[in-house]
Amino acid sequence: MSSAPAHFVNKTARVFEECCETKQMMKATFGSVSLLNQSATEQALELLSA
Repeated sequence: MSSAPAHFVNKTARVFEECCETKQMMKATFGSVSLLNQSATEQALELLSA
C-alpha cells in the first residue's frame, strides 16, 4: 500500500473512533439527563400526592 491510501485509512479510522467516543458520551449524558428528569418527576408526584 502506498502512503496516500494508508494515510486515508488511518484518518478515516481516527474519525470513526472519535465518532464512536462521541456516541458513547452522548449516551452517557442522555442517560443521566433522563435519570434527573425521572427523579424530578417522581418528586413532583410525591409533592402532589402529599
